Amino acid sequence: MLVISKLLCAFLPFFSYCTENVVGKDISKFINCGPNTINTISLSPCEVEPCVFHKGYNVTVSIDFNTDSPLVSAVKTKVYGQVAGIFVPYSLPNTDGCVSCNLTCPLTSGAHTYVNVFPVLAIYPDIKLVVKWELVDQDGNLLVCFEFPMSIVG
Repeated sequence: MLVISKLLCAFLPFFSYCTENVVGKDISKFINCGPNTINTISLSPCEVEPCVFHKGYNVTVSIDFNTDSPLVSAVKTKVYGQVAGIFVPYSLPNTDGCVSCNLTCPLTSGAHTYVNVFPVLAIYPDIKLVVKWELVDQDGNLLVCFEFPMSIVG
């Protein structure tokens, strides 16, 4: 599956998809900005931290987390990039965590793995920034929130 994913990214860099079978680096340089529910976060491709992502490719985010909520009927993804000290919303192709992101909604209490992919578009500037990634439930309550440093290069 990883070979297919890499081929899709190489030939269709703007094609966004979610997959269950990804291999990446578990990152340790992140700030938990929400409830203490995160077990691991994996980013691919990422060889060293802070991660360096190349324009024209996709990045896969995998989050292992727990929820103690008895019933989560919807999961929405919100992503922001910190520019000049302000978090600016980033538009993901798929913000519905219950569709094609390895989650089966409704979620019940316990462990879950969320997987999503975002494109690094060629129009982005070369930049170092902090990304904030949030998963919220149907009521807007944080399920997961973390910030991590990254760079975009041409």
